[in-house]
Amino acid sequence: MQWLQEQKGEYDLIFVDPPTFSNTKKTRRVFDVQEDHKRLIELAMNRLAGDGLLIFSTNFRQFTLDESIGKYYAVKNISKASIPFDFIKNTKIHKCWEIRKML
Repeated sequence: MQWLQEQKGEYDLIFVDPPTFSNTKKTRRVFDVQEDHKRLIELAMNRLAGDGLLIFSTNFRQFTLDESIGKYYAVKNISKASIPFDFIKNTKIHKCWEIRKML
C-alpha cells in the first residue's frame, strides 16, 4: 500500500491479489483484506489509466466487497468465470472482480 501511495505511474492493467492477513513486527503494520480492501482498491484505482482495468482477487472465503466501491467505480463480479474447471464444485475458494473507472 505504501508503494501505491508513493507511486506516480499510470497503468492500463492492475492485478491485486492481497493476502488474507499479514503483519510485520518491524513496522508494526497489520493488513486484513476484509478491513483494508477498500483503501487498497482506492489506491490502486488512483494509478489506473482512464480506460484501464483493475482485477481484484481474494481467496478469503468469508470476504464481502465493500458496497460503497460500486458507487464510485463500475464493478463486475467475475468469480464464477475465474474459477478453474477442477474447482467448479467449490466456488467459495475464490472471489474476483473487474473494477473500472466510470466514464
